[in-house]
Amino acid sequence: SRLIRERRALVQELTRAQGGLAALIDASFDPIVALDALGNVTRWNRGATDLYGYKTDEINGRPIDVIEVDPHAAHKRRERAAAGEAVKSEEVVRLRRSGSTVSVLLSLTPLRDPAGSLTGFVEVSKDLTAQKALQRDMIHADRLATLGRLAASFAHEVNNPLAYVRSNVSVIHQHVDRILTEGVLPDDRQAVRAELNELVGDVMQGVERIKQIIQHLKGFSRGGDDELREVELKEPVEAALRLFEPKLQGSTIKLTRELPQTPPLPCYPSRVAQAVL
Repeated sequence: SRLIRERRALVQELTRAQGGLAALIDASFDPIVALDALGNVTRWNRGATDLYGYKTDEINGRPIDVIEVDPHAAHKRRERAAAGEAVKSEEVVRLRRSGSTVSVLLSLTPLRDPAGSLTGFVEVSKDLTAQKALQRDMIHADRLATLGRLAASFAHEVNNPLAYVRSNVSVIHQHVDRILTEGVLPDDRQAVRAELNELVGDVMQGVERIKQIIQHLKGFSRGGDDELREVELKEPVEAALRLFEPKLQGSTIKLTRELPQTPPLPCYPSRVAQAVL
């Protein structure tokens, strides 16, 4: 009778502890998910519902792969954890129930029975949406600050082509006014045409130069559309140098380039240009 009473007391204490632990897990703002050894969901807390959109009865018993963008990578991650490798704070992109994606910081821990056999996994993830947005804002703010420091050089760079555009347009206007007022002798038409063509060509070159400067500035200052892609490193380096060259005008510093051919590498081009600049 004494042993039965003690056993009942232990069962009640264990039940209370399990209930308290379950309540603690469910109250967590961060997603906490339990999986069996095959990767099927066995427990799904409120934080997971808030982030991924699935209710407990919709996800329990289903493979965790339903929220994985890359199920193969998720399977490899579980294999590494089962083999004893620490899987902590890995950045993973996952799918919400709505079909949108979300970046999370993920830690995965294997569960084992007293004999050491794998029984499942527990994963804890953290939504990185706000952190990513803050990071993008900080990068963009730093770009704008850099542009502000170089603003005077950019103004000078634009004023040069703008000056001869203005000058040539003034000469063209004088020629047109004279032609409309006095006309052009047949013997002079070819010379006048050649001169006007040259003036217009210079204007177009000036306008194209201004357009290129503005495109460089827009490409560097743009904050939200930079994406990971494979490029040769000399591409963002050249972009940074083109932005910096106007600052050297009038100085004794000479900028030379020795950019070797490199294989395309995955990077964020405008961020590389920002680091070089």
